[in-house]
Amino acid sequence: MKAATTLAAVAILSLSCAAAGAAPLRADAAGWGMPAADAAAGRTVVLRDGARYLNVSDGETVRVVHDGRSFTWTFSAPGRDGVVALDRVAPQGFDTMPVRVYVAPNPLYTNG
Repeated sequence: MKAATTLAAVAILSLSCAAAGAAPLRADAAGWGMPAADAAAGRTVVLRDGARYLNVSDGETVRVVHDGRSFTWTFSAPGRDGVVALDRVAPQGFDTMPVRVYVAPNPLYTNG
């Protein structure tokens, strides 16, 4: 049942992105979060040429800018190692270079 619910959510999210004029979601991106409105971003990260990594927290919404283009993503990595290639969550055609995103546990939900 959980797989069917997740699949339905991905389908709805993909359709809503397409209807809004955004690039379609990659098939494996949903497990790492979801697209968000630019206004929802808590911070903006400008990727410079040669960038190799990006650090975020689980649940953080970040606007990523590179070469005059941008997208906004709410990162999520529950129950996994927390490392994803940026090109897995970026819209198709967005030049991400070989950037890795390290998703740290959200400090609001950890002991300490």
